[in-house]
Amino acid sequence: MKFPDYREYNNDLGAYLRAIVAAGFAKDREAARKVAASKIPVESKVQREVMDRLKDLRGSSRLDPNAFFWKQQAGPYGIGGLPDITLVARCRVPGVPGIPMGYAAYIGLEVKRPMIGQLTPLQRRTIERLCRAGGLVFVVHSADEAEANLRISGFLTEG
Repeated sequence: MKFPDYREYNNDLGAYLRAIVAAGFAKDREAARKVAASKIPVESKVQREVMDRLKDLRGSSRLDPNAFFWKQQAGPYGIGGLPDITLVARCRVPGVPGIPMGYAAYIGLEVKRPMIGQLTPLQRRTIERLCRAGGLVFVVHSADEAEANLRISGFLTEG
């Protein structure tokens, strides 16, 4: 039997763990949790995939060709709680409620490990402050999810 693919479980960890047990790859939920942790990509891999997708979208002109984005660096000189990836781009789609065409916005992408990544209390507070200041912040678990959020919010043209 084929090992269950975490992407087929729509971020539902419980269903994924049950599938692992049902397929015979673990004897119980706790054993399945350990097996699942080895199959779900780590956050740094997802961050690289999101950065690569942003580069591709900018290159294809679906994202503002002048969009500027970077990955936040952790460490003693960083600001704790900031989203992993910061993007400044212009709205590309007319008619998005609350976002005028051509409006440039701060967009934060907080990348979490699929199914098991959780926001810390500091990240929650920081995201709330950024949103109150007028920024947009999306918590994403994949490059596809980051792209979908940018499209829905008007920062990507249809491709």
